[in-house]
Amino acid sequence: MQAGNDEDIVGMSELKRYRTAVGKLLYLAKWTRPDISNIVRELSRFVTKAQRAHVVALDRVMEYCLNTKDRGMVIKPEGNWNSKKDGIRMKVEGYSDSDYAKDLDGRRSVSGYGVFVNKAPVCVKSKMQESVTLSVTEAELVAATQCVQEMLYVKKVIESIGLHVELPMILKMDNKGAKDLINNWSVGGRMRHIEVKYYFLRELKEKGLIKVEWIRSEDNCSDIFTKNLSRVTFNKHIQRFCEDETKGEGNLKGEGVGSTV
Repeated sequence: MQAGNDEDIVGMSELKRYRTAVGKLLYLAKWTRPDISNIVRELSRFVTKAQRAHVVALDRVMEYCLNTKDRGMVIKPEGNWNSKKDGIRMKVEGYSDSDYAKDLDGRRSVSGYGVFVNKAPVCVKSKMQESVTLSVTEAELVAATQCVQEMLYVKKVIESIGLHVELPMILKMDNKGAKDLINNWSVGGRMRHIEVKYYFLRELKEKGLIKVEWIRSEDNCSDIFTKNLSRVTFNKHIQRFCEDETKGEGNLKGEGVGSTV
């Protein structure tokens, strides 16, 4: 989504409605509807100068939310806890992804990630990266770093209440170049300028705190936070985060807000 002609800019009354709606959707995406995170992040970029296309996209998202009102984030961890603090080790997993140079104006990339504790989602994020990256691998490395920082925070929270985290924590990503950079100590000429970021990840790997694994893009659930997907892939990934109480009509009527169909 990008800016169009100035003559398409909406009036102040409609802009006020746009801002109010985007604010509500941001709240919804943060707390219970991660399936709309990617599109709401895009819509929030135009709250000062929204155009007709943005309003149309906003209405589509709101219609989707209304048609899937029984869909929401489900926090249902696997395993049983016997109430003894040393009786179980919590398993922390992270999935990271990026969309390279998605912003056509500033050429910045988008980071997306999800963090799970015993298969239950606890953190999700769809965010424009703060600086321009020079390659797909670098963009993926930035996203991985942000995901690992969140995983470390989750680990500290779990340990602060006297529980234990299974080590190493698993980071899954679909870029082999970034995965290989984290797992070895070679330095290429094209990557010297970002040494600090991947040395940070390498140190965590050497200390046994994280383990980086490659997965196929089709299996990377964080894809829904960075790009539009096919309907089948979108519905496959969103099952990792959300569930419909109705299990039926709401699912079918609301498909498509994060997809290309």
